[in-house]
Amino acid sequence: MVCLIPTKDNPSNITSMTAMALMFEMIALIVDDLATNGNL
Repeated sequence: MVCLIPTKDNPSNITSMTAMALMFEMIALIVDDLATNGNL
């Protein structure tokens, strides 16, 4: 379970930052795959 509420996330909001980085990586890989296959 990942808490995405920065005010409730201790210590130092690390869970929301990690989740944000993972979501960014996943979206980037999906867009890259779509662009390579020419479906974008």
